[in-house]
Amino acid sequence: MSRKKKIIKEVTKVKKQGYDPKHRLQVRLKQEIRFRKRCQRQNKNNQTSTEAKVSALLKNVRVPEIVKKKLLLSEVITKHLKDRYSNLKKHSEKKKYYEIVHPNTITETHSSEA
Repeated sequence: MSRKKKIIKEVTKVKKQGYDPKHRLQVRLKQEIRFRKRCQRQNKNNQTSTEAKVSALLKNVRVPEIVKKKLLLSEVITKHLKDRYSNLKKHSEKKKYYEIVHPNTITETHSSEA
């Protein structure tokens, strides 16, 4: 066998064993991707719906249907406001958003209407 063929044979053997740096990086990348996807699935399953939160809160408690609907509406609004706030990028945008949605501002608006 020529020297070139021996080297090629040895390199292919090494690659098959997984000692090739490029191959090892690809394997680690695949493992990392699988890990991240698994974490995303677990986090997704932990997020409960607003209906589930309300049901858990009112478990073994009898309340009128209107109370349940209002509680559900408040949960939906709260979740929506938190999502909007977390999607804002700049600090100045978050500050303006907070000033608009601040609880004291909302209660002052409702008390002046009444």
